[in-house]
Amino acid sequence: MSSASESSSDEGSRRRRKDKKKRKKKSKDKDGSDDDWFYERGEVERLVRDLLEINGSAGKELVGLLRSIDDGEMVILDGIADKTIRRKVRHLFKAFYLDEPAAKQSGFRKPPKARDFSFRREIKRLVKKAEKDTREAENEEAKRAADKQKDAEPPPTVPAKEEGPAAPPEPSFLSWESMPAAPTGPVENPSSAAGAMAGPPPPPPPPGKRRVGVAFPSRDDLARLQEGFQGGGEADEAQFGPMPTVDEEGEEGGGRPQRESWMTDAPDSLAAAFGQAPKRPKVDPFEAKRTEEERQAMEKYLEEYNKQHRGKSLLELQQEGAFSQYRDEQHKAMKRKADDPWGKTKGQQAEGGGGGQPWKRFDRDQDLEVKRQVNNTDFMKLVEKSQELKSKFSRSNVQTSFL
Repeated sequence: MSSASESSSDEGSRRRRKDKKKRKKKSKDKDGSDDDWFYERGEVERLVRDLLEINGSAGKELVGLLRSIDDGEMVILDGIADKTIRRKVRHLFKAFYLDEPAAKQSGFRKPPKARDFSFRREIKRLVKKAEKDTREAENEEAKRAADKQKDAEPPPTVPAKEEGPAAPPEPSFLSWESMPAAPTGPVENPSSAAGAMAGPPPPPPPPGKRRVGVAFPSRDDLARLQEGFQGGGEADEAQFGPMPTVDEEGEEGGGRPQRESWMTDAPDSLAAAFGQAPKRPKVDPFEAKRTEEERQAMEKYLEEYNKQHRGKSLLELQQEGAFSQYRDEQHKAMKRKADDPWGKTKGQQAEGGGGGQPWKRFDRDQDLEVKRQVNNTDFMKLVEKSQELKSKFSRSNVQTSFL
């Protein structure tokens, strides 16, 4: 009896431990990280986004690197060729607080305190989140651009409905002589006529030959124009207004026309440019009237005030020799090479990565020294070659090296 109860209690305790282990594993998979390990989450997310922007396939490479970290291997970053990617991966590992046991190599290893933490699972989750955020941002940007383009398009315009009688048709480009003339006399009712014909009326006569283009005036129009020219000046005055008179000397209007002054005289602001004196000098009505003694006293007061309250200018300080003590430091700073620690190992940073300046100062005695002397033979050869320059437009074939 007692053995059966003990076996049942052991079975229950084993089941409870198994369920507890399952719940712990499920919560661990859901959270993606243990609470025992702390790292800079915001900095890691930013670096993951930057790496994905530089290279879209960087997520798989990061998962592979952190899988090696979880397996207990040491990851060395010297093999990454791209300097920018190598720098950001180093920052990412430092944000995870990985150990750097190597002194002269950029190596990183999983810290002992994070043995239960899965860096691979965490970086995989962050990569998925960054890719999702990027896709959402791109979709939002595309939607915003489409809405903006839609708003920029003008709405379709509906033609307004015209009210009132319709306008007469445009005149045809055909000659009016080719059109049939309208009847001028009264139209008789065919039903009232004595000899009305039964049936439909006969068709109208065929129109004349159609002509395209501008029609010349008819004889009647030419006759009317000729009568108008012979009629005199009354019709012209009624149509065009009074005509100019002609005096005995043959000049119209009785004298030479005169232009107004605003058409010939320049304004005061441009009078000096055209050699004309301005009509009146510009005087400021609000200018204070001071004598010469008052003006000199004011200048003296301003000079004393500037000496007491204002500092010296850089030119005055340089002339007084205030910066002579920094001349040596300035010379050293010009020779110092700008050292970029990013992308270098700890050993290179400790050594200083010295390489010296890639350039040197100009030395007149050394740089202008003639390395090769020109003898008599070379000089005569140069004179013969110079005769090939027949004009200023010809090309030279002479190749010499003085320096």
